[in-house]
Amino acid sequence: MTTPAQQDSLPGRGLSQHPFLYCGEWQQRGKSEEVMYIVRGGKIVWSYSIPAKEEYGDCTMLSNGNIVFSRRLSASEVTPDKKIVWHYDAPPKTEIHTAQPIGKDRVLIMQNVVQLIEVTPDKKVVWALKDWNVLGPASSTHLLDQPGIPEKREQQR
Repeated sequence: MTTPAQQDSLPGRGLSQHPFLYCGEWQQRGKSEEVMYIVRGGKIVWSYSIPAKEEYGDCTMLSNGNIVFSRRLSASEVTPDKKIVWHYDAPPKTEIHTAQPIGKDRVLIMQNVVQLIEVTPDKKVVWALKDWNVLGPASSTHLLDQPGIPEKREQQR
């Protein structure tokens, strides 16, 4: 972890360099909750907490300001006023590691039994992948046939 003295010697402007959404697992060991943050102008302008028994795995801000995120036992979408508008529970004895929005109405979920699941807002499974012979465990994935041109450094989703 970077201390304030170490931060002074790093390049850039620290928290002021870019506006960003931050979520991570175990960032505050020993605390009663895990927190996701939106930082703008070097200041935390929004936060959302989950119990510490969970852990954030992934988060993506949508164009409407909502955030799709995974946490150990589920995936959810939360609004700027902290209301959950979509939620998917992991099946028993599984964990969810990634939740990536696909277009405006689907989410790609990575879990540890069926590797990838594409679901609709009403939780209908559109596509699933389970191929442990070719693909081993992973903690993140991105579909590469989604809009965006990597050569132009555009985000592919």
